[in-house]
Amino acid sequence: MGAYRDPLHRRWLRTVVETEADGEQWLRNAARGWADGIRFSFAVLEQTGPGAGFGPPIAHMALNLTSGQAGSAEVGYWTSAQGRGRGLARGRWPWSRTGPSAWTGSPR
Repeated sequence: MGAYRDPLHRRWLRTVVETEADGEQWLRNAARGWADGIRFSFAVLEQTGPGAGFGPPIAHMALNLTSGQAGSAEVGYWTSAQGRGRGLARGRWPWSRTGPSAWTGSPR
């Protein structure tokens, strides 16, 4: 939830996550999107050390399949204050050559 406390981050988001209950609802919505095959959310985590596990998310990306045109999608992302300026939002998206339905496994 730390990323959602950042004023610069909050300025651009549609969803407000202020409490643990908000965070739990956000996770339920993300799981429902995967189950329905319409929204696929991914967290970018930084490893805290060799064999030490991972810290909190430093970025997030979501792929939203659109209902208008087959094979089209909308991409949304954010980077936390700790993730900004590190090139996390640059690069090639994994579905850029295959299309979103091939990458997510969704028939849409």
